[in-house]
Amino acid sequence: MKVYRYIPGLVLTLFVLTACTKEIELNFPEHGSALVLNGVFNPDSIFSVELSSNRPISSNADFAAVLNASVMLFRDGNYLTDLTHSKDGIYRASIKPESLKKYEIRVRAPGFANISAHSTVPASPVVSEVKSSLAHDPNEPAPGVIMSLILSDPPAEENFYSVQAYTFDKDFKGNIFQRDLSIEIISPIEEDFSRNSRLFFSDKLFEGRTLNLSLHLSTVSPKNAYLRIAQVSREYYMYGKTYDMHHQTDINISQNPVSNNIENGMGVFAGYNAVTFSPRP
Repeated sequence: MKVYRYIPGLVLTLFVLTACTKEIELNFPEHGSALVLNGVFNPDSIFSVELSSNRPISSNADFAAVLNASVMLFRDGNYLTDLTHSKDGIYRASIKPESLKKYEIRVRAPGFANISAHSTVPASPVVSEVKSSLAHDPNEPAPGVIMSLILSDPPAEENFYSVQAYTFDKDFKGNIFQRDLSIEIISPIEEDFSRNSRLFFSDKLFEGRTLNLSLHLSTVSPKNAYLRIAQVSREYYMYGKTYDMHHQTDINISQNPVSNNIENGMGVFAGYNAVTFSPRP
């Protein structure tokens, strides 16, 4: 009989908790339409940028491609060429960037404010004494590869780097595609953040000195693996770093805004310069 004496109290507690529940509708401010430009460039590829318009934070609609824009490219302050529309908001120019040159892009499109951005292609990373060996780890299904190298950092300047490992594979139709490999920095530093299988770090711990870097590449076919080391612009690094911080929260609205170097718009326009090695253990 003692059990039944607690039922009214339990019912009352449930009623109170239910009565205190209230739906709160969040009203987010709507912003006017703005252009979104995304373009990352390097000396090995022609200029290509994607142009779209933003969307309200409460909308699930896709970003709309902008098809009728005027896109002009400048180098060291001088007009260079126009980028022409290819498809789906992709604009291209048939020229490749040059190292240590400052590039600026200016965009005009009906119904939007004019936007502009600039960035520089860094120098190629100085890498030497690249060596590789098989990594035998009983806890890993594949042997993998250990790659060691020396990265020489230019003095008296702030520099940023990324490393990426990949191989080439075939899909079920026989088409060849690039497949990223898992990569880990063993020593003597850790990455600042990762973005799309790339590991990023700055020279804050070895500014102006050499870094003896060791990396582990997870692959079942070491002879078909590739390691890409890049020196990236500050704009590229900050965009990736803040993007990573922005998406670490559990809600859609983050207190960490993504870095943006597009004046009067959003997105990223940034350069990088990379060298690629293939391990031969």
